[in-house]
Amino acid sequence: MTPIKADKDAIVRQLHANELSTQEQLARSFPENCKILIHESNPELKQFLILLFSKHAIAHYADTFDQLYNEAIEFEPDVIVSDWGEHSSISNLQQFKLDSNTQHIPIFLLASANHNDQHASAYANGGIEVISKPFNTEELLFKVANIINLLRSVARRAIEQKSNLHLLVDNSEQREDFTKQLDAAIFASFCHPDFSVDLLADNLRMPVRQLERKMKKLSLGTPAKRINYVRVKKAYEALCKGTAVKKVMIECGFSSQAQFTRLFAKAYHIHPSKIAALKR
Repeated sequence: MTPIKADKDAIVRQLHANELSTQEQLARSFPENCKILIHESNPELKQFLILLFSKHAIAHYADTFDQLYNEAIEFEPDVIVSDWGEHSSISNLQQFKLDSNTQHIPIFLLASANHNDQHASAYANGGIEVISKPFNTEELLFKVANIINLLRSVARRAIEQKSNLHLLVDNSEQREDFTKQLDAAIFASFCHPDFSVDLLADNLRMPVRQLERKMKKLSLGTPAKRINYVRVKKAYEALCKGTAVKKVMIECGFSSQAQFTRLFAKAYHIHPSKIAALKR
């Protein structure tokens, strides 16, 4: 075998490999059970399109626009591939665009040569893509597959967001209900200096670890921080009424004045002794 002959054979093999690769890519591009609705006035082209899309999707066809419209509602296709010529018009597209049963379906328009000047009108009235005849079959297939995958991805994302919203609402309601139970359990005993996380868990009739996990899940911090939060909040309310600092500290369950002052200043950015002066 001469070098030139070998080079030609290598090129042929590479071209064949590329062709197989394209076919494999097309086979992977179309999602399962996708549906294509075809409308084409030319009988030969219609048959070609049916055979072309049937390799990758469930393909139906309609001979007239009225049939196309009815099939679009009953068949619920992912995409419509329609003739754009003497058998279709702006009013046909507008009917699809205005009807809530069909306005979500992307329409690919195959334009005849004498309608190439109407591409802008086709886009303005609902066409997702206008492709001039004669067209590249692989390009058409990839464009249709891409738009189907895009719309399905958007639909999945919308479902996920709706599900997440429901979870957020549920968590918000759970958080509100549990916060009321939690604070009520703290209010019942917070004035005692020996009140602890263990006693709080006992008041709520749950193990400490379960309490910690539940508070973390509902973004309520730790049990110890919640106890201090409630104590400091009650201390602030008492100080605003003119109660002496030392009495407030004892009534709110603080055994250390230094701890009380530190936690109070961290929460309200002011020394507890200055609250009474501010309220005068």
